[in-house]
Amino acid sequence: MQSAVQTDPARSPAVSPASRSTARITGLDVARGLAVLGMFAAHLAFTSESLNLFNPSSWLEVAHGRSSILFAVLAGVSMAILSGRTRVYEGAELVRCRIRIFVRAAWLFALGSILDTFGSSVAVILEYYAVLFVLALPFLSWRPRRLFIVAGVLAVVMPVLHLVASAWLQYQSGSTLGDILVAGTYPALIWIVFPLVGIGVGRLDLTAARVRALLLAAGVMLAVVGYGLGAATTESFDGDDMPDGVEVTDGADGAGEFDDIDGGFDDDRVPGDQIDVSGMECFDYGDGTYYCEPPGGPSGDWDDDGPDYDDDGFSWSDVDLRALGGAAPHSGTPFEVVGSAGVALGVIALCLMVADRVRWLVFPLAATGAMALTAYCGHVVAIALLEESLWDMSGNQVYLWFVLVTLAVASLWRLTLGRGPLERLLTWSSRRVAGDVSDRAAAATDSPTNPSRS
Repeated sequence: MQSAVQTDPARSPAVSPASRSTARITGLDVARGLAVLGMFAAHLAFTSESLNLFNPSSWLEVAHGRSSILFAVLAGVSMAILSGRTRVYEGAELVRCRIRIFVRAAWLFALGSILDTFGSSVAVILEYYAVLFVLALPFLSWRPRRLFIVAGVLAVVMPVLHLVASAWLQYQSGSTLGDILVAGTYPALIWIVFPLVGIGVGRLDLTAARVRALLLAAGVMLAVVGYGLGAATTESFDGDDMPDGVEVTDGADGAGEFDDIDGGFDDDRVPGDQIDVSGMECFDYGDGTYYCEPPGGPSGDWDDDGPDYDDDGFSWSDVDLRALGGAAPHSGTPFEVVGSAGVALGVIALCLMVADRVRWLVFPLAATGAMALTAYCGHVVAIALLEESLWDMSGNQVYLWFVLVTLAVASLWRLTLGRGPLERLLTWSSRRVAGDVSDRAAAATDSPTNPSRS
């Protein structure tokens, strides 16, 4: 094991610029580890309670929606590190970097597709991350200030655009790209904000105490503003005037659950045949869940005459701006985007501050973060294989076991074998492809038949 006292490779004059740009920062690995364990909590620690700082039993709810966003921001930080950190690559270096990231994105998409075949209850995020990687490629050469400004504008504009696109898309035939960009759990149309923020963060000198303090202050400010305004608009937008749509879930036991359109399942389960959905239009999700609403859509009236549609079936009455209120997890509102981005910045700053001081204490988290892709894929496969037996245990008990096993295995692997297996695959293949492309380009340039050599 390496000594705790050693020269920082990012500061050593004996290390090449390329090595300095990709040298690991322990605090970032700790943040990735927290993001992974947070996603475990979102998938395993079942709780019906809303987050309440004065109720410890609800604290794991902080992971819901925020852990995946933290990981998306960290993905942007990784892109910045791969492309030169504070010194942005140019020319051929930047081209090679973009090829490496594109190859990694292709692997993420393939791995996400494979995990989907296991049929677990997890909404696999890798395909969405893959698309975000590709969408963020043009922004690699941008400076932090410009990135933060654009991310701020998109945080406000994209949720509105997403709302309109969602209303239009419901009348179109489904597609994988449409799901990833608009209709899925992690719509790239909104989530592009997070890797852009991450790229901007990665372009800063994260070893500087002043930068860390500014990140923490910015994170706290954004979280307070986002969630504060979200709480204020929740009262206004989620009132009793919302449409009386219901969501009906028929379980294997012949029972169902119902919920009003603005969220929050009722605690009481009722037999499916006792739920009155007469006069309503019901849509089969294909997973035993049916969404039922008044004729003509959520904004329609309780009569047979729905709103007037154009040739594509879309009507502007389907766009309900009230959906932009609140800051609930995965709601995609501007307030959630701003608040969750603030939480991500705050967590990253705190991890950077703490990791250098107690590196030995946070090693298991850092080890998990260093092989985050392997840990994520492993937990999805484990849930799929053990899902039936997991229901016999409490959510918190299952979560604790997943955390302990992951921390132990990741620590042992990191100490003995180094880089995780999937991380090794992505690094090797992306370097190989980028190297082959650059070698072929160099060979074409040096070819005797190339007229540019005359």
